Amino acid sequence: MSPHHLSARGHIIMKQFDSVRLQKILAAGIFIVTVVPIIFFACGSIAYVKDISIKELEVTAQRLVEHSTKDITTYLRSKVTLLSTLINLYPLEHLRDRKNLATLLQMVNDNGQDNDIVDLELINTDGDQLAHAGPNDKKDSSRNYQDTEWFKQVLARGVAVSDVFADHRDNRNFVIALTDPLKTCVLRATVNPLVLGAMLRSVRINPNNEAYILNVNGVLQTPGLRKDGNLNSIEKNMLNYYHKVEVSSDKEFLYISKWFDGNSWKLFLKTHLGTSLEAYYKYRELTICVVLVASACFTFFSIIMSKTIISWMEKRDQQQKRLYSQLVHVDKMANIGRIAAGIAKEINGPLQQIQKQAHKVEELIHQEKIEHINRFKKNQVALEKIQLHSRCIRTILDRLTRFSRKIGSKYDIQINWILREFLFFYEQEAKDRNIVLNLQFDEQLPTIRTDGSQVQQLLLNLTENALDAVGTDGQIDIVTYNKSGAVCVQIADNGPGITSERMERMWQPFAVSSGSGKGAGLNLSMYSNIVYKLGGRISTKERPQGGTLVTLCLPVRS
Repeated sequence: MSPHHLSARGHIIMKQFDSVRLQKILAAGIFIVTVVPIIFFACGSIAYVKDISIKELEVTAQRLVEHSTKDITTYLRSKVTLLSTLINLYPLEHLRDRKNLATLLQMVNDNGQDNDIVDLELINTDGDQLAHAGPNDKKDSSRNYQDTEWFKQVLARGVAVSDVFADHRDNRNFVIALTDPLKTCVLRATVNPLVLGAMLRSVRINPNNEAYILNVNGVLQTPGLRKDGNLNSIEKNMLNYYHKVEVSSDKEFLYISKWFDGNSWKLFLKTHLGTSLEAYYKYRELTICVVLVASACFTFFSIIMSKTIISWMEKRDQQQKRLYSQLVHVDKMANIGRIAAGIAKEINGPLQQIQKQAHKVEELIHQEKIEHINRFKKNQVALEKIQLHSRCIRTILDRLTRFSRKIGSKYDIQINWILREFLFFYEQEAKDRNIVLNLQFDEQLPTIRTDGSQVQQLLLNLTENALDAVGTDGQIDIVTYNKSGAVCVQIADNGPGITSERMERMWQPFAVSSGSGKGAGLNLSMYSNIVYKLGGRISTKERPQGGTLVTLCLPVRS
């Protein structure tokens, strides 16, 4: 892999991203995907339940209004039937007697509903009072009903039910009147309108609702059953004739109304939505609470998930950067190998010539005359030094060439041979830094079949780490031995050692074994991964006498 390709790949891998902004985007995305559908569903559910609740309320209110108008109509008809019975059963002379009329009043009230008929009165066709029975039993001959609306109606239709009015004693009542078959007189019953209020109490769904009766002119017929004095626009519009139950509403109230009594009166039921839809409002509050709790949970979940994803991405990014640095290091080592091989090749030619010429000079010296013996000895010593140093250079070149050559994974390797090959290059450095390399090799070690390049890289980096840890004036012990079918290497130094806290973190991802700028600085977790793939194991521990002990064991494979 060329440096150009490595650089391009590294540029892509090491590209920085705004983790905070990306985390916010991820959190917002997760929140939107999870919470927004819940909010839409909750809103739709609330709207649906509201519509259903209002329709159920309308149906219930319509039934109550229908039932109540039938009850009031039945009541009014029963009073008309009662008066018809009285005027047809008793002769006119009997009814003109005040005592007889009072007896009849007491009788109908005893059989009726809580003295709902206030008085009975017999009137001639001219509107003059003929007899009266009630709270004020005195006959009032000055009173004449000829100009009243109900009197005109009873003469025209034979029966009439008046609107509620205030009498001369300022009591509010309404009149039910009918004529005899020959229309010679009119029997009138004054009815207390409170009986209508008692009947309307069953219409109200809850105490905050209002049930009342209006006439065609919008005048209230049930005193005390309506809180507001003036009619609003909805009530006024509903006074228009409509033969069925009419429904209308505003933001606060639901209005149900129906005409009865020959379309002269209209029953209104005014229902407060806030109190009548209690079940809906409880459902709405519960749904909102559930949505808020779910939103809070999903918000927390989105934050945790986004942090987890970003953390994973950052770890992957750091791992890719670490792998990139590993690739750069491997590329450097490959370049060093190629350069070493080239240097060895270039030096090898001149070195051969030097050795060849030294050999010729040696032959010529032996042919010199004996009288030049002193000069012969000096030349002999010089030639021996030239040949000695030439052999040293050849040894160095051979080792450098073998070190730069890649070790194949398909061949058996000898751990002692790998150690000796690269430790040769550290001997001078150790000597300069006053570091003793104590080598204790088991010469009976078996060969192992494994990836020699990775084993060489591991041992090289572990040795560099030990040198960095010692610094100067120290000792490094490198021991090889065979144990339970495995070849083991121990590299121990007497450096400052590693604290127990750092020892626990050493094998975690992205922890490095040496300081910045020292040695290879390989990822210790990468060591563990490589050894694991090779089927071996690696461990570190603190030495009792100070320093660190690293043990590498690889299996012996046939």
